[in-house]
Amino acid sequence: MEFAFVAPLLFMTIFSIFEFSRILMVQNTVADGARHAAREASLAATTSASTVEANLRARIADSVPTGTVMSVTVSPSDLSTASSGDEVSVKVSLSYKDVSWVPLTLFRISGSSQLKAESRMERE
Repeated sequence: MEFAFVAPLLFMTIFSIFEFSRILMVQNTVADGARHAAREASLAATTSASTVEANLRARIADSVPTGTVMSVTVSPSDLSTASSGDEVSVKVSLSYKDVSWVPLTLFRISGSSQLKAESRMERE
């Protein structure tokens, strides 16, 4: 009888731990991907922002479900015009609901919540 009262709370706690751990893992992967992409964009040999974006998407593909809508912005968009010392940046944004394993209403999280990462470096 006591277990019937405690079980929902126990399972809610366990699923909450899984969900928050997953979101932290995805956030860390996105931030790491943005950092690697900014490093790639900062190299003098890199001239295409679309290559940087494709490599970023490939790098984090294992951590986000297929079909996840992800916004990637590489600035400047034409890396061939960037001079040595210019700042390059990579911004990544994706919806929390695309990577969540549980319904958002369970944790009272807005459907418009975003996971974001940005990295900036100077061009070599």
